Amino acid sequence: MSCNSCQDMTEAYETLVSLVKNAGVWDKFINGGVNETVTVAGGVVIPTLRGWLAAIDERNSTAAEEAIAEGVAHIEGVKNYLLEVEKRVNATANTIKNTTATASALESGEAPTADYDPETGRLSLGIPAGPKGDTGPAGPPGTAPVMEVLDGGRAQESGVVTELDGGHAVNE
Repeated sequence: MSCNSCQDMTEAYETLVSLVKNAGVWDKFINGGVNETVTVAGGVVIPTLRGWLAAIDERNSTAAEEAIAEGVAHIEGVKNYLLEVEKRVNATANTIKNTTATASALESGEAPTADYDPETGRLSLGIPAGPKGDTGPAGPPGTAPVMEVLDGGRAQESGVVTELDGGHAVNE
């Protein structure tokens, strides 16, 4: 029986106590190589102390490697997820960059409209005119331009032209 398969700590303790009774076996247990074994009382074969420590170290190393592999797999999963998110974000950004818009005037009182065509990236808006407002107050009277009038090559006095009568300017 090998102590590697021993689950009962009492049995392992008894095996170690038997080492003390035999100094040669004890010396080999303490100083033996990693791959050596020691036969103790009752014919039980156990690894040397170095062998036990190597087995413990190997189990811990294996557990650490498994934990690292699990962590790497998790990180790879997160990386792949983020790459997919990046693709979707870039696709959405490109859609936004390539969007065009048109606007049409609608009659006052009509409901505004909006339509988006994902195939063309065109946004079409219908914007109603506002309602006609009240007439504002009358403004101050304006002045007509003053100009010099020529009548048949003769200069007339300056004045405001109100009408033409047969090619002749009639002054105000």
